[in-house]
Amino acid sequence: MNYVVVDLEWNQAMSSKSSVFNKLPIHLGGEIIEIGAVKLKEDMTPGEEFTIDVKPVYFRRMHYKVKKITGFDKERLAHGIAFADALEQFRAWCGDGVTFITWGNDDQRIMEQNIIIHDLDWDWIGGWINLQLIYNLQTGGDKNQKSLASAMEHFEIEQTRVAHDALGDAYNTALVASRLDMADGLRLYPDAARILASRMPNFKPPVENEGPDTLCHESFEGFESKAVAFADERVTKLACPHCGGETACLKWVNQGDQRYMNIYTCPEHGAFLVRAKFRKNTEDNTWSANKLVYEADEDAEYEQVVEINLAEVRPTVAFPHLPGNAKTIDEIEAMEPIKIDQVVIGSCTNGRMEDMRKAAAILKGHKVHEDVRVMVIPATQKIYKQCIHEGLMDIFVDAGCAVNTPSCGPCMGGHMGVMAAGEKCVSTTNRNFVGRMGHVDSLIYLASPEVAAASAIAGCIANPEKVEVVE
Repeated sequence: MNYVVVDLEWNQAMSSKSSVFNKLPIHLGGEIIEIGAVKLKEDMTPGEEFTIDVKPVYFRRMHYKVKKITGFDKERLAHGIAFADALEQFRAWCGDGVTFITWGNDDQRIMEQNIIIHDLDWDWIGGWINLQLIYNLQTGGDKNQKSLASAMEHFEIEQTRVAHDALGDAYNTALVASRLDMADGLRLYPDAARILASRMPNFKPPVENEGPDTLCHESFEGFESKAVAFADERVTKLACPHCGGETACLKWVNQGDQRYMNIYTCPEHGAFLVRAKFRKNTEDNTWSANKLVYEADEDAEYEQVVEINLAEVRPTVAFPHLPGNAKTIDEIEAMEPIKIDQVVIGSCTNGRMEDMRKAAAILKGHKVHEDVRVMVIPATQKIYKQCIHEGLMDIFVDAGCAVNTPSCGPCMGGHMGVMAAGEKCVSTTNRNFVGRMGHVDSLIYLASPEVAAASAIAGCIANPEKVEVVE
């Protein structure tokens, strides 16, 4: 069978009483502005991809809510192609006997409405499958609609594509499909609605705990905020559960829903998985933290063991528009220079004290390039004050940087220096999706504080190893 996961973005009328409805033969719930699709391979994993922008003819003004969610603006709308041409290209790409898989029923409804409005054929579409129903069948759910985000969280799928982007949502839906037993799901699909409706509300089948037992579990209460809880050493430090010795850890990973994880290592007793769960008490607005420590069973068997010599890891930059689109500095130096307009060092990510020191060590005694604006944002006020105490602020200011107040800003385009169309930025933040720091036509390159600082001096993405260090 030819299965294609499809997702649509559509514009809406500015008002439910818009006069445009008087000109249409049917009520148009939304006019398609983007089609995104992913073919499923024989093993039901994501394959070929398709995306195309569509220029609307009825709802030509961008609805403010749609603009906010999708990032579409009138300029991008203007560069779309006519729906008939877009559908023809999409049909040719899909091939014969296609069955569409969607998350929910809305995309089918909107597609059929748009085809009717433009007097086009849909007999080439073999059928529609709502993946929500299969997901609910196989995860103990009922007939209630589940969000795509909740399904991704259930399967621990990392969000690497832009949400509310047609291709991004289609790809994420395809990833969920790959985690399901699609053969069984498709077999039961005709009866899925009836089966789900027959289930008791909130019914959940028993789930066997196949993971390791908790080695230790500690709870702490009475914190005035999550940040205060996270700063408490009782939560963020770990003595080896076996010998009581010191352990080293990696960076905390945000798993969503106030849950975080980290790996701690004892030189003698190996690695431990630490999970931290935070919860706000609605009665007094204080926060609590649960700390759980796990270790692998002694007889655990591993599918693969990967050894990495960190001394051999080269400085790496994530190219637009995915954090995983990485190239080493050696690969970059073999390319034509990538000139930049902006550098962001810090914010909530890579704005730790050690990051400030690393950036300052590169910038000391140098000036930022005349064509580059540089913003330095310590993660907290405490770090800000420590930078002043250590003289790092003098280094940043003398180099020509602008030092901003600790805040959440650059990562989502709410900062001084919002990116314009065509501009390129080297940032130490954690996301480089389309339109993340400003205009949708801007480009974001993710890098370490050292690479960011070296690039600020050079005016292009640069190797920090080649910057003269001033003592």
